[in-house]
Amino acid sequence: MLGALGHIETLLQKPLYAHFDLIVGAGVGAAIGSLLALGGMVDEIETAYRAHLAPVMAAGSAEARANRLSAATRKVFAGRSFADMKTPMAIVATRVASGQPHLFLSHRLGGEAGEQTHVPGDGVGLADAVIASCSAHPVFRSKFVKSASGEILELIDGGFCANNPSLLAIAQAKAAGIGPQSRMRVVAIGGGAFGQLKPAPLSRAWIAKHFMAAELVQRAFEINTQTVEHLLPTLFPDVPIVRIGQRHRERTMGMFEHRPALIPGLRSRGEAACVAGSDLLREALFA
Repeated sequence: MLGALGHIETLLQKPLYAHFDLIVGAGVGAAIGSLLALGGMVDEIETAYRAHLAPVMAAGSAEARANRLSAATRKVFAGRSFADMKTPMAIVATRVASGQPHLFLSHRLGGEAGEQTHVPGDGVGLADAVIASCSAHPVFRSKFVKSASGEILELIDGGFCANNPSLLAIAQAKAAGIGPQSRMRVVAIGGGAFGQLKPAPLSRAWIAKHFMAAELVQRAFEINTQTVEHLLPTLFPDVPIVRIGQRHRERTMGMFEHRPALIPGLRSRGEAACVAGSDLLREALFA
């Protein structure tokens, strides 16, 4: 993801918030997208990512990982709120009770009408919204927040309902009347699909593959992504969508990677995916 974003930033020669009318993110995409919407540059976001990802994911239990996620997120977003965002941002989480998406919107989309009654982030702090969107249960515990209406919501990772949030992004833009649909362009950036582990039967690695929570969550996210990508051309055939994300035949790392030596490889893979789709990407960015 970061490699792809860095490539796009280089192509545009400006911060990404200055080019995109709406950023939508789920999970890690919510954290990175929020930092971009706040005006962050990709290199500085990558520095924070490298500093915090490995310690969070290396914790030995869901409770410990959740505590480290909370501490790291509050440190990164200290003193910053939805109101500080320089372009509209939507953070996606999943409601545990219904399985439906819950969106934390920084701005009311579609102009000034109703802006005075809009509550940024539905009254939830930016750090708490990001934590909720990243809480991939059971790898992490779920997150409880209190909305502006006083409702207590139990939320988990937005990837369960919208691992590729392009569908939600287009729906939000259409509902807000942000220009004609024919003028919409979507750049969807994913972490890639990493294939399946193939350890020896009944080995410790084989047992981990079949019973480890992270493997199940990763598979659920990948299935969700494939479903959305199947639906998008049918539902919005006139909206150009560039999807950046590769499927890797060899599994050397995963969605919940915590080995520091392998994290730089995530950026190089994103850059390679951009190069592979450079013509479509340029067309979407500069149309």
